[in-house]
Amino acid sequence: PEPTLIPSLAVSPEDLTDISFIGSGGFGIVFKATHKRWCVQVALKCAKSTHAPSHEADLLKEAQKMKMAQFDFILPLRGYVHDFSFRHALVMPYMPCGSLHGLLQRCGQASGTRGDSSALPWPLRCRFVDQIAHGMNYLHGLKPHPLLHLDLKPQNVLLDDDYHVKICDFGLSKWREVTGSKWSDGESTKLFGTLPYVPPEYLRDTHRKPHHTFDVYSFAIVVWEILTLTTPYANAVNSFHVVECVVKGNQRPSTDDIPEDRPREADSLIRLMTSCWDCNPKARPSFYDCIKVTEPVFNAFKD
Repeated sequence: PEPTLIPSLAVSPEDLTDISFIGSGGFGIVFKATHKRWCVQVALKCAKSTHAPSHEADLLKEAQKMKMAQFDFILPLRGYVHDFSFRHALVMPYMPCGSLHGLLQRCGQASGTRGDSSALPWPLRCRFVDQIAHGMNYLHGLKPHPLLHLDLKPQNVLLDDDYHVKICDFGLSKWREVTGSKWSDGESTKLFGTLPYVPPEYLRDTHRKPHHTFDVYSFAIVVWEILTLTTPYANAVNSFHVVECVVKGNQRPSTDDIPEDRPREADSLIRLMTSCWDCNPKARPSFYDCIKVTEPVFNAFKD
């Protein structure tokens, strides 16, 4: 059946003003606007094409998933515009601090050489890791069907005014049936993930069905980026080089890039990270297990 949305989420285009372009990615274009009646800034995510029904359907499906996933560390859905410049659009809170990716890039440039921990405070790094783990644990624990993100990366982790995590972009996510390996939306032919964050077993077998261990592997790469402030596989010649090294060579981002002057609490995150990117998917922990590590580490900085 075609996806439908709750009428109460409808937002009138006339209520939107001061519209400006932010960026684009995948099939989506993102704008910033002010909602006149709400008196707040919002972000609008639109389908790229005005004449692609499949893109509009994908946007509706993403809206449904966002509406189901109401949690502290998940970007909330505020509404839906049926005719924004001849497109449908999701209405979400505007995140002025941008993405985790942007922050890590800026701090990485400021840090210069490996071993400099001053560019991004360790309590904040550990909070990012813990909040991402909590957000993903919530998605994987949804009933009756867990929600797999399948494109977890720093670009899809936004930051609010106080630098708290808001996981976003559910365009590739899938509902997982509790029993068996059936996928409720039947979109098994669609590609998912971004190369450095895709587990080797999926690079090796394109017919493999997504599993919660996919997100756990992606989480490990994100943790590495938070700890190092660098980009994974930055020295690779091309994407084929990355695939060959990850699949055939069983390579992962180097732990040698993690600052030497890190606090001892970070060592627990390193051990967790390496278990999350294990070549054997069955050996990777669940996000529930991850929280048992990330929460005490973050709390250690609060005490």
